[in-house]
Order: sequence, then C-alpha cells, then structure tokens
Amino acid sequence: MQRKGNKISTKKNIDLNIESKFKFIDDYLPRNYASKVIKKLGRENLSASTVRGVRKRKSGDLEIIRALYDVAKDTYKLINE
Repeated sequence: MQRKGNKISTKKNIDLNIESKFKFIDDYLPRNYASKVIKKLGRENLSASTVRGVRKRKSGDLEIIRALYDVAKDTYKLINE
C-alpha cells in the first residue's frame, strides 16, 4: 500500500527497518557467522552460502535476516558486557 504526498508508504517503512537492521548486522556480525545463523535457525538443509548470499544482497528470506540480526545482537551484548 503506497500513498502519495508526504506520508511514508508501508513498503518504504519496511525497507527502512530492514536497512537499519543491516546497518547493525554489518557493524556487529562476527567473522564466523554462517554456522551460528544455521544453528539458530535449526535448519540442517540450509547452506552457509545461502546465509552469506542473503547478507551480501541485503534481501531474501526474512527468517535468515532475523537470525543474522540475532547473532549480531548476541555479539553486541558480548562486546558491551
């Protein structure tokens, strides 16, 4: 649903939210993140290259994006303890 004028559309709002999540992911995701993301998701058939592809493209499976964000949050907490 997009609106004209000075109101932010729903799609743009979602895009901005994902953009801010990827900013956080880029800042705090650990070097060896793919295996942690796969473990967090519990999906044995998920490959590390798929996880890396979602991060590189900054789009794709929302579950993977959430897991990337969660792993980055875990790292952030470790750094700031």
